[in-house]
Amino acid sequence: MKLLLENWRKFITEDWRDTSWEDDGEKITIGDVDDYLGDKTIDIVPSDVRDQVLKSRGKPRLPTTSQDRIDKADLSFPIIVAMEGGKYISVLDGNHRLQRAVDENKPLEAKVLDLDDINTPENFKKMFGGVR
Repeated sequence: MKLLLENWRKFITEDWRDTSWEDDGEKITIGDVDDYLGDKTIDIVPSDVRDQVLKSRGKPRLPTTSQDRIDKADLSFPIIVAMEGGKYISVLDGNHRLQRAVDENKPLEAKVLDLDDINTPENFKKMFGGVR
């Protein structure tokens, strides 16, 4: 048991792309979303994204208790956000990066999942849309 506790990272094969959401038997990973979005990013105003997400209906708030994770967040990676009706409604990946960028008034890039785009997969719209 002691060996397992000391070397647990060797036994974990999951990475950030495995983070997932499930609803009605449908499972979508952040890797699925990232693959769909590709490499295209946009520059965002972090405080605007934060404010819009906080105002969106029924969405989780940004992190407030994990200051250590916020301080260590790497701003060189883009966040992934969902947009609907011209507003950011959810941060799918990068809450801590977003909060750090807001706290430090630093620029940030984002990959945007536009739920109003006719090309966005229907399962993404259903899973991440504000109206269900």
